[in-house]
Amino acid sequence: PISLLDPDRLTPRWEFQLDMLALDILLFGVVYRYAVRSGDDNPMLRTGVVGAFVLPRALFLVQLPAECQALPLSCGDPLGYFSWSMLAQVAWQLF
Repeated sequence: PISLLDPDRLTPRWEFQLDMLALDILLFGVVYRYAVRSGDDNPMLRTGVVGAFVLPRALFLVQLPAECQALPLSCGDPLGYFSWSMLAQVAWQLF
């Protein structure tokens, strides 16, 4: 258990993947609640279900640049959390 506190184990990649897993679980819970209710045949809801699973998958596959630092995750401009190269990767995977 003490080995879990080793700073070399807490890499930016680990932190990013953990954050994307949390986002995936959150979106799944929200979308699943609305997708399984009866009496609602909304085509936009069906599109939202697909989008809620595509976005976290695309984010999970992003390769982090070398300048990322963990705890808290910081990868550079423009958003701090996401750098330009990371945003470009997400756009490439979505389209």
